[in-house]
Amino acid sequence: MNATRILLNSRLSFVVGVLTIGVSASVLAHESGDTSSVFLGLGAQSLQSDQVWPVDRLPGVLEAGNKREDEHGDGLAYVEIGANLLWGKTHQLLLSIGTHGEENEWDAEAAWVGGALEDTGNYRYRLGRQMLPIGELNRQEMHGWSIGLAPLTMRAVLGDSLRADGLALTAGRNSYITLGTWKVDAFPGAPNDALNSASMTVGWWNDSWDASVSFVSLDVDGRALSTVDSSRHTHTLPNCSEVNAERVCFVGQAKVVNGALSYEGERTWIGTEVYYKQDSGYLDSIYGTPDYLGEFVGAWLEAGWQLAERWQLWGRVEHGVAGHTLVGSNVNLITDQVGISQSDSPYRSANVALNWRPWTGHFFSIEGGRYTWLRDQYDVYLLRYQFVFDYMLSK
Repeated sequence: MNATRILLNSRLSFVVGVLTIGVSASVLAHESGDTSSVFLGLGAQSLQSDQVWPVDRLPGVLEAGNKREDEHGDGLAYVEIGANLLWGKTHQLLLSIGTHGEENEWDAEAAWVGGALEDTGNYRYRLGRQMLPIGELNRQEMHGWSIGLAPLTMRAVLGDSLRADGLALTAGRNSYITLGTWKVDAFPGAPNDALNSASMTVGWWNDSWDASVSFVSLDVDGRALSTVDSSRHTHTLPNCSEVNAERVCFVGQAKVVNGALSYEGERTWIGTEVYYKQDSGYLDSIYGTPDYLGEFVGAWLEAGWQLAERWQLWGRVEHGVAGHTLVGSNVNLITDQVGISQSDSPYRSANVALNWRPWTGHFFSIEGGRYTWLRDQYDVYLLRYQFVFDYMLSK
């Protein structure tokens, strides 16, 4: 037996990010409406970078699935169609399907029924496919973000964003608690035929402030990482039923903790989110099955300014660190195999975005970001256009 420990870098600092609670071609725009409607949303983008982006693997982070595809170039970003149906005084059904990029595959973005159990709204429920209620940014569809480039922390902890099938129950209004149970098939969970996760969020808000603390626990029965190149990105994970050289599987428990705080003034918005993720269990590889403990801590600070009636300027900075402990045989081979051998360098990013909403339903954004880790630096530029059309069914 031998042991290898890759130390968690202690230089944790706050990070800065940009997030919107506002308009765009996003399911979020339909969640709080008071009118039944059908909607169509679409987005186009141009992504340019001095290197391949996104990187196929985030160095030092135990990811899952196939390697990421390069997203350079111009083209259709997504198409989304759906319906928001209201009945009674307090109940709602939201359905949305979408396709992204060149996938030509339609998936359910949202499919839930929800509402209040009484007219006061002190007890609420939501059942079905939805964004996991953790933090602020993850409650929104990615194409609804004011900065379209995801924080590295979101990729390392949630695979950019996390939705799942499940039930969320909320008690309270300005001060509230939300309990949820979920079937999380995607990272950081694993394919499962039953509910495999539980969550809790405690929060408070008023007209200016919003604060919450969230916790998610996931049973991970075989989360696979592909160790070979793939011709295309898929939403499914490799198979853990067979041991081979093309995959490594994590089996154990994943825990995610989030703290979020934001302030919204008349023309400004500022907020921060902190994430901590822990994987504990073992890795299943052709080289052995060492005990494994992985950690990631990341945070960002966000700020937005209303420059004019239809113009917004957003900025974000973030910082994150990863650490891993493996105990068993051939741990050096396995850390190289899964790409976590170099985990002593912090992750940093800085982004800025200018948003313009010239007419109702139209959204433009031009943005840039700089991402650094190890000795690598990536400069990324993104131009986005989004359109959303709503047809009101009733008032």
